[in-house]
Amino acid sequence: MGWIIIFVLSWILFILCADWKKLWPGILGGIYAVIVQIIVDRISISLNLYTAKGYIIDLLGSGSIFFTLGPVFTMGTLLVQNIPDNRWMRLLNIFVWVGFFMLMEWLMLSFGYLEYRHWNQLYSLWVDIVVLMNISWVGENFVKMER
Repeated sequence: MGWIIIFVLSWILFILCADWKKLWPGILGGIYAVIVQIIVDRISISLNLYTAKGYIIDLLGSGSIFFTLGPVFTMGTLLVQNIPDNRWMRLLNIFVWVGFFMLMEWLMLSFGYLEYRHWNQLYSLWVDIVVLMNISWVGENFVKMER
């Protein structure tokens, strides 16, 4: 049930915050975020670093489809749609998104939908920073041309 709740909440946030005039280029960022998430989670789960629990539909061995098509896709799209022009604001933007993902992960851990085996939140923090910087860079250098 927790995976469905974050799916619904992320889509509500997306509907409220998306720039519908720039939807297509942003969706490319969402698709890229989904690809990166599937790769990272599939590798991490296969290495027994952590596991997802209570999901209904698995997506390619990477956990809940509701996580992938909910917060990962919608937040990836919003991140790329809203890349600031100023370099320091881009960095701040990344840390705001990292904060969202860390909060969501903490909630999923607290309610038993995630289980750390050989992992902790500090590792997640670093992975989130690197992944979101990568998505932002791809958005800036490849997707922004489309905006």
